[in-house]
Amino acid sequence: MHKVVSSQVTALLLPVTTKLTSHELIFALLKSMIAKNNA
Repeated sequence: MHKVVSSQVTALLLPVTTKLTSHELIFALLKSMIAKNNA
């Protein structure tokens, strides 16, 4: 279930990622995911 939600969020964020600086956005996403896993 979590994987499905993640894929949907990724699909929604993909167009936005290309418009913004994708590296910064991906880095922020990775940091937030790591923070959630460690919480």
